[in-house]
Amino acid sequence: MKATAFFLLILCTCALGASAGPIRPSSAPAVLDTATFLESLRGPEPVEAAARRGVQTKSACTVTLQCDVGAGGASVQCSSPNGNCFAGGNYVECDGTRYNCPSCYASVDCCFPGDTLDCYGYSSCSKQFRSVTCDGVTYRCGPIRYCSE
Repeated sequence: MKATAFFLLILCTCALGASAGPIRPSSAPAVLDTATFLESLRGPEPVEAAARRGVQTKSACTVTLQCDVGAGGASVQCSSPNGNCFAGGNYVECDGTRYNCPSCYASVDCCFPGDTLDCYGYSSCSKQFRSVTCDGVTYRCGPIRYCSE
């Protein structure tokens, strides 16, 4: 029985081969010029790894933090074109660069309504008569106007 099945398989294969006829090339191969040949060897354009995996890239971001220091408070802010923004308890960070909130505040009235000097510092703040100093930089009030202290 196995021999008969094997014989029929060979017979069918030969019959199909004979009916198809000889294999002939349909046309002569095209001759390529040098530029076309070199272009065919070039690989695909580089693709960012995230795009290859189908992951969408992040969009730009901005983060702002209102600091808990001073009368009106100070704020720190940063932006990133890569979407890498983070706000901590007293800082913001964008693309690995950290911006800290100031740690102290000093203010002095310059003896004219609405004329005050404010400064925010990261290491030291002090107030003197008609001047304030933050982180070693002193800011002084302008000329004396109706001042009584």
